[in-house]
Amino acid sequence: MWLAALVWDCNLEQEAHNEVKKCTDYGGKRAANEDEITGKPCNVTSGAKDILKKWWKEVVNAPALKDGNKYNKNTIPHFGVMAFHETTIMACAYEKCDASTKLLCLYNKKPSGNKPLYTAGDMCADAGCKCIDRLCQTEPKHIADSSTCKKALMTDEMEKTAVDMHNYYRRLIATGWAEDPKSLYAPRASKMNYLVGLSFNGHNNKSGTAMKDTKMQKFDCDNLAAPMKTAINKCQVPADTAGQNVHVINRWDISRQAALEEAITTWYEGLQKGGGIGEDTIYTPEMEANKMLKQYATVQDSNKRTFSAPVETDPIYTHFCPFKMKLISGGSALERRLIQ
Repeated sequence: MWLAALVWDCNLEQEAHNEVKKCTDYGGKRAANEDEITGKPCNVTSGAKDILKKWWKEVVNAPALKDGNKYNKNTIPHFGVMAFHETTIMACAYEKCDASTKLLCLYNKKPSGNKPLYTAGDMCADAGCKCIDRLCQTEPKHIADSSTCKKALMTDEMEKTAVDMHNYYRRLIATGWAEDPKSLYAPRASKMNYLVGLSFNGHNNKSGTAMKDTKMQKFDCDNLAAPMKTAINKCQVPADTAGQNVHVINRWDISRQAALEEAITTWYEGLQKGGGIGEDTIYTPEMEANKMLKQYATVQDSNKRTFSAPVETDPIYTHFCPFKMKLISGGSALERRLIQ
């Protein structure tokens, strides 16, 4: 039994932030330490350090650990959580609450009274322990990204980003502020559908009459996301198909979130970089042959009500597609009016 080096987990940090901003005592199921930073003027950095030191020094003032170093929640409530040998990930967050600032730290394993915090012995002595700076290095199991759409390679945050970015650009078109090289600005849209994601159906459209709530688009988890995930997992750039956009990034050092943002921005910039569409909004064979305009038309079509955009990165994740990022979204038909 060894002590493992702890690793910070970003999703656990988000969880801690969601809890600490309630400004109430933590009532969740995870192992947790919490306290208040009360110094004035408030310095969160030094205040957090002082609290962490106070938690750790509990063991100095407490009676000696007995019965195989078992956890005692009355004498070492905070130290025990920090020192528990099964813990591998942690994260903290803070929030200004009334007269003080609340600090909350969460951990993936919770000590109990019938378990030893650790086994006394030589450091890093167990077989299989890769020792660095006196702590064993492990491959911790991180907290999974939250995702309402389990069939896609999208977290809820990514889904919201996709919806919000599409609506931002679509609103530019609806209000007549989308720049077009041929006509200065693309024609205004009177029937531009407003997009909503599966997780955000309760959000109201606050954009006025430019975007229509009556025919909302939504992130289509079942009909689009699932088959797109299957296609994207084949480690091949999909064939050019009506109704989809593909964005390939030839580097691996980029997050899925950043790749999503880059792809959507690139597709909408196709209006300017592709030469524009002018006053006539009919989707023509000439636009079909212009890759940039075709991608732009695919994502801004005012008739669309569903879309999806799964993202996969390699080799960071799986499937060993070297230095490729693939993102797919969905499409338009020839001789149909794009903007109404």
